[in-house]
Amino acid sequence: MIQIVEAVTARDMKAFARYPLKLYKGNEFYVPCFTSDEKNIKNPKKNFAAKGCEVKCFLAYKNGEIVGRIAGIIVEESNRKFCEKKIRFSRFDFNGDDEVAEALLSAVAEFGKARGMTVIHGPWGFNDTDREGMLTSGFNYPATYATNYNYEYYAETIERLGYKKESEWVEYALYPETLDPKIYKAAEFVQKRYGFVELCDKYPLKQIIRQYADKFFECYNEAYKDLDCYVELKGDVKKNVVKQFATVINQDYFSCILDPETGEVAAFGVVIPAIGDIIRKHKGNMVTCALPLLKALAKPKALELTLIGVAPKYRNSGVNSMIITRIHRNVMKNGIKNVVCNPMLTTNAGILAQWKWVKHDEIKRRATFEKEIDA
Repeated sequence: MIQIVEAVTARDMKAFARYPLKLYKGNEFYVPCFTSDEKNIKNPKKNFAAKGCEVKCFLAYKNGEIVGRIAGIIVEESNRKFCEKKIRFSRFDFNGDDEVAEALLSAVAEFGKARGMTVIHGPWGFNDTDREGMLTSGFNYPATYATNYNYEYYAETIERLGYKKESEWVEYALYPETLDPKIYKAAEFVQKRYGFVELCDKYPLKQIIRQYADKFFECYNEAYKDLDCYVELKGDVKKNVVKQFATVINQDYFSCILDPETGEVAAFGVVIPAIGDIIRKHKGNMVTCALPLLKALAKPKALELTLIGVAPKYRNSGVNSMIITRIHRNVMKNGIKNVVCNPMLTTNAGILAQWKWVKHDEIKRRATFEKEIDA
């Protein structure tokens, strides 16, 4: 018999955070979240993204052992923005038993139904910087710092349970040595025409964060506002993002473009060192992996293209060529050959089109799924 228990106590949340480590033990492709973050996902004092949301976490037990976990998240701001009544499921992991999966998803659906929700969908996090999507192909490629990994049976099970595909993302492997040199000329032309300033060539990262963080997030929100289920990053949530990404950024692989006439951040690119192996080795323990992470950040052997965005008013300017050339120059200087893109929506034609400049291969796909909640 399967028993579903809401994770309420600190002990429950520790079990919730650590269950995937048991499920994926020995799996060379899985990258855990930091367990300290997972234990505190419901705590708005630790996870600022939880402010204004309703969150419940559940554990599935069978014969006294944990066999699955899931979180239900109601993001009021998203429902208002899109005029929906949806509850998100997140942190969904289970042992391959359809009955376990159904029981976990039903717990979230019942939570949503009690709050007037009519649709359950996911895996979605609190916002676009959270892990989202369920892997549907590319199971033999390592996960990245910012993405979920799951076994092949996840999507098969959820479709058997009547869930339909909602949003879909694609991920590429890039071959930096094949970049078309014409993009360098395009970048020079764009810079001269518009007078854009690359902040990373002028200031250290700490100064950029201190002086331009708010303008960066204005650009971020504008660039991503029309994407599926996007929730604006504001207030204390921005602190979470700075903590999440600024601590793993090597400035060689970061770009932030300023329009000096308006004082606006026009575009940005964030490429981070591949640190999945380190986090896996240390089982998501932020303390013990701190020193190895610092070494990896200083001299990375592989990179993950995490974010790239252009504010709408600058999308026809070609400013993305400046981002690509700055980062590419440092990639080649430092001899890095392994670069992968984190998920890009298949409907985001603008982002996908920019890879015409470089040879690339599709390596993964992931999707979210949805289902109406029974009345």
